[in-house]
Amino acid sequence: MLQLLDLLGMVALIGWVVIAWVLLGRAARAAGTGRLQVLGMAALLAWLLP
Repeated sequence: MLQLLDLLGMVALIGWVVIAWVLLGRAARAAGTGRLQVLGMAALLAWLLP
């Protein structure tokens, strides 16, 4: 049973990663840049704000 729950958790995690990657791509396309540039800007803001 534990292996099944581990598998379901992994599938859910991968699903969230795919959704985030698609949304990041849409944000990057709207900004006219690449995904990694948007990701870098988000990381920089997250580091500077707190």
